[in-house]
Amino acid sequence: VHVFQGHAGWVLSVAFSPDGKTLASGSADSTVRLWESQTGNCICILQGHSGWVRAVAFSPDGETLASGNEDTTVRLWALNTGRCISILQGHSRWVRSVNFTADGKILASGGEDGKICFWDTCNHRCIQSLQGYTGWVFSLSFSPDGKTLVSGNENTELYQFNLRMPLIQHS
Repeated sequence: VHVFQGHAGWVLSVAFSPDGKTLASGSADSTVRLWESQTGNCICILQGHSGWVRAVAFSPDGETLASGNEDTTVRLWALNTGRCISILQGHSRWVRSVNFTADGKILASGGEDGKICFWDTCNHRCIQSLQGYTGWVFSLSFSPDGKTLVSGNENTELYQFNLRMPLIQHS
């Protein structure tokens, strides 16, 4: 249907916005590009990472994009302005995966350090982390109710975690 052209490096991650109108792509050129999914036109280029962008995910409301990078950070982008609103630091090696809970209150990130971080998306703090993997965390997926997380790693294994709820409590 379309060929989306513009990145100067390998495209390593893609994600659709919740309404399907926007596509995000992360690349080895250290950028995230936002595209109109119906036309293939580039809407915006998000810059700020200093390494390959390995993971992208939209928040459920479509207002925020998370990107995980080889610079060991996760960045949160306000899509109405195209600006980075937060740089989350909690990994010691490349971030390979990011995923939001269905309510958008929690973002999980997984990396080559064998660690999964859970971030409160309101105050941008790490609220919990899981460590002890013997391999890189390549993928993450929350159950629709947010009570279970599954991760995939380089050792051909899937791990399922039952999460203590609620992970965050706002007063």
